[in-house]
Formats: sequence, C-alpha cells, structure tokens
Amino acid sequence: MKVRPIIEFPNPGQLLKRLVTPQNRIRFRKLILAVGDQLVFSGSNFLVSVLLARGMTYDDYGGFTYAYSLFLLLANFHNALLLEPFTIVGSSQHRFSLRTYTQRIARLQVYWTLITSGLGLPVGLGIWLAGDAILGQALLGLSLAQGAMLYFWYVRRKWYVAQHIDRALIGTVVYAAVQLILVFGLQRIGALTPLSAFAAIGVAGLVAAGAAQVSKIDDDSVAAALPMPQV
Repeated sequence: MKVRPIIEFPNPGQLLKRLVTPQNRIRFRKLILAVGDQLVFSGSNFLVSVLLARGMTYDDYGGFTYAYSLFLLLANFHNALLLEPFTIVGSSQHRFSLRTYTQRIARLQVYWTLITSGLGLPVGLGIWLAGDAILGQALLGLSLAQGAMLYFWYVRRKWYVAQHIDRALIGTVVYAAVQLILVFGLQRIGALTPLSAFAAIGVAGLVAAGAAQVSKIDDDSVAAALPMPQV
C-alpha cells in the first residue's frame, strides 16, 4: 500500500508576509504610479480630442486630425531613433552615468526639433500661401509644437528609466491640466483653430516638461534602483 505524501499548504499569514516585503511594496507602488500616469495621459488626450471636435468646424477638425496623424507617424520614427534606444541603453550601459547620458539625449532632442521644424515650416507656409489655409495652419502648428510635445515624451521616459515614476506622473498631471485649460479657453472665446490647438498642446508640453524636471537625476540612487544586468 502506497502512502500518499501529505501536502502542506502554507499559512496565509506567512504567505502574505512573504509577499508584502519592502521590495514588493516598492514595486507595487511603482506599478500603481505607472498605471495612473498612463490613465491621466490617455484620458486627457481623449478629453482634448472631444473639446476639439465640439469646438471646431468640420474642415478645421479634419485639418487638425490629418496633421496629428502625421505627428503620430513622426513620433514613431522619433521613438525608434531616440526613446527606445535610450530606454535600453540608458538602463544598462549607462546606469552609473545616467545624468550625462540624459543630457546627450536632450541635445539630440534639440537637433531633432531644429531639423523637423525646419523642414515642416516651409511646407506648411507654402500650402497656406497656395490657398489651403486650413491644412497650412495645421502643418504650421504641427511644425511649431511637435518639438515641445516630443520633448515632454522624452522627459516622461527619462523618469521611467531613472525609476522615478512619481516625477513622470507630476509632469503628466501638469500636462493634462494645462492643455485642457488652454483648449477649453480657446473654445470659449471662439479662437480654436488647428494652429491654436497645436500651440496649446505645445505650450502644455513645455510647461509639463519643466515641472517634471524640477529635481535632477542622482546617478547613485538610479544605479541602486535598477536591476543588475544578468550575464
């Protein structure tokens, strides 16, 4: 006769004690902050799109959405060239010198803005002068604002890499508040156009990036917070 082994179930109290460790509490806090950050960012963009749809004419909103689709395409290239390599390389090869590395990426952001805006402004102005004022306005607004918008994206990603998601959330909350206030104000005074809408979003990006960068990166704390790469 075979004797079946007795399966011992762990005590719920002991299991909970193992799960609720200081490290797991930190991970759970970062998870909550990251989810909140994404909810605020996505929710504010949705509300802005609703305000734009209600406050613009069909032609104006069509021009804005066309230009914004170009922005999303541009953002894909931006993320592939700058943000994704920054996320991977910054957290591994530059874990002990992240401050210097982020300064280099910030300079690349400036170069990106100068090149893309320098190419986009003449195109938008030419289309406007050629007779399509709505599309020309939208492309001009995109050319002027995309640098600030993508710079804010970089700042958010920087704090994720540095394991300070609370600072990214601060910037996102400021971004959401500023763009909603500006777009709502433009709608109330009847000045909501593709150009002014992009200008409002760009200003929100600049203000939020500044608010999120009040404190600087501490290389020692970042190196301690990031997991050691496995060989």
